[in-house]
Amino acid sequence: MLKSTKIRTVFLLGLLLLGLASCDKKTERTYDLLPPSPEEEKDMTDVGDLFVNIENSGGDAANEGSKKVVDGAADTKFLTNPFIDTMWMELNLIASQRIDAYTLTSANDAESRDPMQWTLKASTDRENWVELDHRENELFSARFEKRRFEFENPEKYKYYRLYIEKVNGSSLFQLAEWRIISRPEDAE
Repeated sequence: MLKSTKIRTVFLLGLLLLGLASCDKKTERTYDLLPPSPEEEKDMTDVGDLFVNIENSGGDAANEGSKKVVDGAADTKFLTNPFIDTMWMELNLIASQRIDAYTLTSANDAESRDPMQWTLKASTDRENWVELDHRENELFSARFEKRRFEFENPEKYKYYRLYIEKVNGSSLFQLAEWRIISRPEDAE
């Protein structure tokens, strides 16, 4: 039995060597590469810090403080009382990014508190601001409605500021979410 195992082993090794010897090492192999994955858009809101010039009376961490407008939850909101037409919300990014879209989500109650007119500006130094988008007479048709706004912007900026210039009739302002987005460059 031991002799039979040795014979099989020698036979298998011989076949293996014969197979290796018959391999043509000059054979070229080609592979079809998959096309590159399309670039996806990126929500850049979370790679920045939020600053506002008018805060909720309870502070930024209050139940309706400014931190709620970028917390990723539509069931929370940022509320100011009173609304002042010089208010702004600013995202200071870790590094300059090209932003060319954003979303605003209406909050839970009182559509008269929704933003109705605003301007999005950007800066590299926080002193000189460039207007990227301006909207007037915008209305939200439902509570928790997420609306998307796109614009052309080939430049990278570190600071993005949304100036809220008018609300829909109230003396208060509210907004559930503000998100800034970088679309793939070929999406424009």
